[in-house]
Amino acid sequence: MSRVSGYFVYTDCVTRHLLRRRDVEVGWPAYIVAGAAGIFTVLRAWYWLPRFSDGNVYLYTAWALHSGVHLYTDVFYSSPPLLPYLYYAWGIIFGYTWQALNGVPLFTSLLDTGLLYVVVRRRAAASAAAFAAVIYLLSFTVLATTDFVSDVHVMTTLLLAAWLLFEQRHPVVCGVLLGLACLTKVYAVVPAAGFVLALLAVRGPRAAAAAQLAAGLLFVVGGGLLPFYVQRGPVLYDMLITSHLGQIAGLSRAAIWRFFVWHDPLLVLAAAIVLVLLWRGRRFPSAAWWWVPVCLAIFLVFYRDIYFLYFKMLAVWLAAWAGWSFWQLRRLPHRVAAAGFVLVIVLIGGGVFRYVRDQAEVAAIDRLEEIAAYVEQNTELNEPIFGTFEVAPLVALEAGRPLWRHQADTNVKFFQTGYFDLAQHGQALAADGVRLILVKTTIVPDGRMVGGFEQIAPFDLFADSCRVDRVFPIEKDYSSNAVAAWICNE
Repeated sequence: MSRVSGYFVYTDCVTRHLLRRRDVEVGWPAYIVAGAAGIFTVLRAWYWLPRFSDGNVYLYTAWALHSGVHLYTDVFYSSPPLLPYLYYAWGIIFGYTWQALNGVPLFTSLLDTGLLYVVVRRRAAASAAAFAAVIYLLSFTVLATTDFVSDVHVMTTLLLAAWLLFEQRHPVVCGVLLGLACLTKVYAVVPAAGFVLALLAVRGPRAAAAAQLAAGLLFVVGGGLLPFYVQRGPVLYDMLITSHLGQIAGLSRAAIWRFFVWHDPLLVLAAAIVLVLLWRGRRFPSAAWWWVPVCLAIFLVFYRDIYFLYFKMLAVWLAAWAGWSFWQLRRLPHRVAAAGFVLVIVLIGGGVFRYVRDQAEVAAIDRLEEIAAYVEQNTELNEPIFGTFEVAPLVALEAGRPLWRHQADTNVKFFQTGYFDLAQHGQALAADGVRLILVKTTIVPDGRMVGGFEQIAPFDLFADSCRVDRVFPIEKDYSSNAVAAWICNE
């Protein structure tokens, strides 16, 4: 028995213990889920690649903490502190490499699947729980958001664990887990609000449970942020809140929603079936099945700075809806059920196929070793470099060089909101004599490089003080991209 199969068989045994229903045979669904987990693991291992992503920011920040740097004091970091310290501990065990950090989305997604199985199994048969778990794990959304490291992986696992504790009526522990999720990313307050509403919206003495949940959440968030606030005061607030305020030229929300609907029609179909069932008088097992995804959907519709990876959270509840609707429709005629089963297989297979064809090798830094070797040859041992957040932090670690002022997160939105002043940034780079800047840029059909540099420093700096020394084309990306190495202050 493989380790993956063993994990889901163990999960099945734990589920039976939690439910105290040993008279029901639930062994075979666990093996179905284990098979899906095997497919997922093979796909993750086959496409185990370094990527352009903000995961490189987390990796460098964790390494910087290991090197003695202090968060929010020596390092700009725009989110709560849990992830850097979690990855700091992960790096101590497995190393501060992209290969090691790529294990996080694999591990958390498999854990998500086990937790989702247990949650649905509490309210339906094992077959329905397996149905939900497989749909979640092999959805295009999960496949496409787990080939790189981001904040959503750990947060989704914490939300699922909180949901399980919510279903078991442990509001304080549920609140603690939601507090940990909020210490991962500020927008975790959205699903957390859904859990609170789920308690307040139900008739009966649930206000006390809502207060207990909120108390657990606030205790963890307050305890986690207080030491940093004592040290940094308003600076902490500015980094966590102010840096995100203001006009941001984000991605098109409509385009992201279309992308989700096109690539995960099974999750959308499950949502439509559930809405029909609710309209016809069926009721969810608990209010959290409704209020949390509603809050997430509202957030994804109206928040101006969303990314596709946020849909991984919504996919959890839509997959649970799929399992619940499967259980509600279990008495359908055999021919209808058989046709539905074939449709599900086709839609899951289609999502996996589209992922492999269109997504699996996209945004891979396929010349990482070459770029790192170039940096080593053109800089001194402890000479800092600077650049685009998607690539410079990873290259710095691979080449054994620090980043200028340990500034890993150079996302353009922090210049758009006015948290960083582009002109002052350029003056500081020139004053400190930074010589090498790595920029992710776009190559247009006539071979010219367009853009990229103006997102992290003023145009005048590059025009007056820098020259392009080397260009590394990136063949597998969303567009014809390249990494340009600029030599400055010669």
